[in-house]
Amino acid sequence: MRIATREKGIASVVASHVPARLQASSDVPAKEVVLDFIYEPVIDETGIIGIFCEGHDVTETHLAQQALAREKERLEILNRIGSQLASELDLDTLVQVATDAGVALTGAQFGAFFYNVTNEQGERYMLYSASWSRAWK
Repeated sequence: MRIATREKGIASVVASHVPARLQASSDVPAKEVVLDFIYEPVIDETGIIGIFCEGHDVTETHLAQQALAREKERLEILNRIGSQLASELDLDTLVQVATDAGVALTGAQFGAFFYNVTNEQGERYMLYSASWSRAWK
């Protein structure tokens, strides 16, 4: 909430992006919305006699901002990973960076990357890389 205006020492208050559940009637399910509110005192010659509250549905704007923030995070991850992969020569590090990126980009809690390598003697063996999301570390 923030104070928007002040008139005669009395403030109007604004509340932004307030989650709410609205239900038009008991026979329909409640709807999740996001609202902005403006609260202003109702004043007469005796002083404040009530509060006027106006709400405005900003659900679409809120969802668009969330989607934009998620996309920005994905692009930042891809940019960071691209730089790391372009500058790295060590296979183990490359695989770990790619695994970490896969977990971060998909929102998975855990990720693993399995791959086969051949040593100098021609023997094949399997290696892996594992990664946990930040929430699990």
